[in-house]
Amino acid sequence: MKLLGKKAIVTGANKSIGKAIAIAFAEQGADVVISYRSDEKGAEETVQAIKDIGRLSQAIYADFIDVKEAEGFFKQAVDFLGHVDILVNNAAGYDTSTFLDLSTESLEYLLRVGVMTPMLLTQLAARHMIQENISGKIINISSISGNRPYPHRVANSTAKSALNMLTQSAALELALYNIRVNAIAPGTTPYDESTIFESSVMEGIPLKRAGTARDQASAAIYLASDDSSWVTGHILTVDGGQSLSF
Repeated sequence: MKLLGKKAIVTGANKSIGKAIAIAFAEQGADVVISYRSDEKGAEETVQAIKDIGRLSQAIYADFIDVKEAEGFFKQAVDFLGHVDILVNNAAGYDTSTFLDLSTESLEYLLRVGVMTPMLLTQLAARHMIQENISGKIINISSISGNRPYPHRVANSTAKSALNMLTQSAALELALYNIRVNAIAPGTTPYDESTIFESSVMEGIPLKRAGTARDQASAAIYLASDDSSWVTGHILTVDGGQSLSF
């Protein structure tokens, strides 16, 4: 087990990538606290799956539109876990507006949830890790849309590109404390197994399939474990070659 005895926080782990990461961490020996906002049932399913593996888990409600809720969430997580070795900033918003239709309110929401909250949680986690002398691992869930623009994704691309820079900037400064900060940039990955993509989408992926939440979770295990002990400030693209086909 690559994460035996570790304590992890995964935000937005009530479904899809966050849920897969939380469960995969438990399978590797970690106790996991998750956050959720609108899907309590999904969060309970994640927690139960982790408990069935034999690890400790708790779901905590947090609406990260108010970045200050991050402080309360983090404190509750530490109180439950005792300490934190791993933080995964997965919770984020999503917007499909065209550039001309995009509102400042929508952009502000994505920046608050997808950039400002990860920044604050990373600060809280780093201070905790430094105080407890923990060689911590922080993983941000970005997107290939953070590396290049896509139609109707201006808000997402803006937020994820900012998250990428936040990742690298934090990695540079926190390396002094042996805290590694990396990101995963998923390609096309469905929110649930019932999602069916058009054939044109598959044709644009060299490996000819969409990603799975487990694909992203496997990358997270690598970045959270000692297998990546000399990796920091890296944006790990997990997209079946999708980024190469444009």
